Amino acid sequence: MTRLDPEDIRNAAGDREREAKRKRMIKSFLWWATGEKQRWNSQNNDERIIVKRQFAYARMLSLFGLFTNFALYNCFFTGIYNFRQTELLDMRRLPFIGKFALSSLAAYYMCSKLWDNNIYESELYEVAVKYRDRYDKAFMPLIN
Repeated sequence: MTRLDPEDIRNAAGDREREAKRKRMIKSFLWWATGEKQRWNSQNNDERIIVKRQFAYARMLSLFGLFTNFALYNCFFTGIYNFRQTELLDMRRLPFIGKFALSSLAAYYMCSKLWDNNIYESELYEVAVKYRDRYDKAFMPLIN
């Protein structure tokens, strides 16, 4: 990935900052790419596969998040009072909105971690660098 780095990312203070800048650039590319659906239907086949794979992963993560939210709520936030005398947390006192918010927060955290780990790949980064002048208005490419 370092061979593809533009000047601003190459001059970052350390590896952690460089990785954060790369992820920010890839995320902004993916936001731009969602509006350019026609480009990924007719453009280069390799780029189309790379970008469409990310879109499919995002849809899969949203389904995983819904299932995780449902499973967490039903497993931990509804009381099974027939089998337990005491609970670690008294779920009877907590309102539905609070329980639903906690399960949603846990599902969102898990999905966002999976998303951040998945987008940091060299093929997607290469496509993001190629189209950077179209989606990043602050980027000024060097003209030779």
